[in-house]
Amino acid sequence: MKRNTKYLIILGSYITFLIMTITIKGGGYSNWISYANTFIVFMFAIFLAFSISNRRDRIMSLRESLRELDGVTISLYNYSKAFDDVYSKKLLGLIDEYLILQIDTRISDFKITQESFMKIYEYVSSTKAKNDTEQGAKVAMMSDLESAIKLREKVEFLIADEMQPYEWITIIALALLTILSAFSINDGSWISLIVLPVIESVVVVIFITISDLDSLKWQEQNWIWEPLSALFVALGLEPYFPDITITQNRIPASLLAKLKSYRVGHHPSEYPVVNDRTIETVTSKKVEPS
Repeated sequence: MKRNTKYLIILGSYITFLIMTITIKGGGYSNWISYANTFIVFMFAIFLAFSISNRRDRIMSLRESLRELDGVTISLYNYSKAFDDVYSKKLLGLIDEYLILQIDTRISDFKITQESFMKIYEYVSSTKAKNDTEQGAKVAMMSDLESAIKLREKVEFLIADEMQPYEWITIIALALLTILSAFSINDGSWISLIVLPVIESVVVVIFITISDLDSLKWQEQNWIWEPLSALFVALGLEPYFPDITITQNRIPASLLAKLKSYRVGHHPSEYPVVNDRTIETVTSKKVEPS
């Protein structure tokens, strides 16, 4: 979901709830309504806190595993420099292809990149060491690749750990009950007109947040795009972005401005076809202070 779309949904929700608050009057406060509302809000808050905490822990674990993979990738390339330039450039090309495919592929389809990763593994494992230095480098590279395999398995597990349908049904049901509870205490006063639409809109914001957490789009700039850009730079490569991430404003202009140049992938075919991409190199235009 685009950032602007989220803002429109939140604004639209507030306007809708405001109109409904003006036109729909509840029964006001009573003991029964008070007890029911307290129970509903309490249950919603508990389930919400658990869901958000669980989804956030998942993203943090995934972020940690991906950053470890980045470190292993850099280590692998650095060890390859013990061999000649032809060898290290060939390996860097395979790493570049692997990273680009990883970026072009939806994170939910991470397994698709396994074949590209195995090309790196087979290339390193088939290496013929000519001396002790190269032999030591190959042993270290194979160790890095074994670590990468374990990390990839962890990443695949975390990606597959999505919220179950019954969890979504529970959240939606509790959210609707919370909104209805707010309408039930609407007495038509100015306080109700001010407070209730805000409370009901906050429920929508929370729902969007949980959706972003579960779909792994929450703060993706911080845990996906900036670290990946840094990885490309550390490898001596130009960062790569699919064109859709730029047109949807998922890549902040401030990040692109920091880069001397970067690559943009254009995909004429619909996903999941990504191998027909064309890559354009873009030079960042920096605005000089006046």
